[in-house]
Amino acid sequence: MIQVLAAIFLAGGGAARAERTPPKCWAYDPNGRYIARIEDPTRNFSVLFGRRRLSETSGRGAVVVNGTFFWKKEPLGDVIEGGAPRYLLDGGRRRAVVWDESAGAERRVDFGLRWGIGVDKESRRLFVLAGDQAVSEGMRTYLGGGGLLLKDGQDATALNRAVPGRWGPSFSAMLLDEPERRTALGIQNGPGRLQTLLVVGSESRVTIAHLARVMQALGAEDAVFYDGGDAAGFAAGGEVLIQPDPDEDLNPTHIILKACR
Repeated sequence: MIQVLAAIFLAGGGAARAERTPPKCWAYDPNGRYIARIEDPTRNFSVLFGRRRLSETSGRGAVVVNGTFFWKKEPLGDVIEGGAPRYLLDGGRRRAVVWDESAGAERRVDFGLRWGIGVDKESRRLFVLAGDQAVSEGMRTYLGGGGLLLKDGQDATALNRAVPGRWGPSFSAMLLDEPERRTALGIQNGPGRLQTLLVVGSESRVTIAHLARVMQALGAEDAVFYDGGDAAGFAAGGEVLIQPDPDEDLNPTHIILKACR
């Protein structure tokens, strides 16, 4: 159903109509998800840094989604703009020991090992990388702090889980396993250098494992998830379609997809 739907909304009107009206690259599927496909994503992908509500950013691109996890006013991930770090978690805060009440155990969280998506400065291609790698390799644009869904087309969600006594991305089991509203981005590699960015905003509540299967069905090879639950938001065509909860709406990062192609 997902692949059929994607084919339908990408088939859109004739050339004359496309010149007058910006093409629409998103649709709502029967399972409660908004799905967008962004062509030429390296030209259209950007990260907006600074606390704003989704309604304030919804007009900045064809598709806009909430950014990474955050605590109070600061993102829990790195932001790179124009080939230079715009925001980096400082050395002392890249690691934290967190007590996980649901598991009754400590989690050793290394935020530099959490994942994100961005544009490489030299090749001008999209990549999914851990934060430390993105910083060291000098990405042109990048947003970190997320979790991994797929790597090389395979389910990689197990890599997000906390391992006792080991530093890692270390998301809580509750966050991974409880059904919640979600947002995710995935990379589909086509022939030659062609890439398509897949964007999913799930209004229905799903687990991370389910979200990974959705991305696989859409044809993504690498994919990440960002903040979800009350913070999940999806806007398209200047309209907020998934509204974050008011208490979580002031997000310090948003992902802007300037145009569909």
